[in-house]
Amino acid sequence: MKKSSDPQSLLVTVHEPLSLDWNEDRLIIEKAAGQPTTADGYYHLATAIQALFDRLTYGTSAQPQHPQRIGLLRDVHDELY
Repeated sequence: MKKSSDPQSLLVTVHEPLSLDWNEDRLIIEKAAGQPTTADGYYHLATAIQALFDRLTYGTSAQPQHPQRIGLLRDVHDELY
């Protein structure tokens, strides 16, 4: 039985192929982040965009300096709140 504190999975479908290289995929991620989304679905969108951002920028100069939020992630979080 799952507890409310257990991590939950989030399945995300990106309708364009990703190369998993931030420099190549940045525009696709920005387009996905800016898609129209209902208010009740925005948290899931923000979570998915952040997960993609964290995965694709890991080890690059674009890697965020947590907890600082700048650029695309800042835009997504500002829209969420």
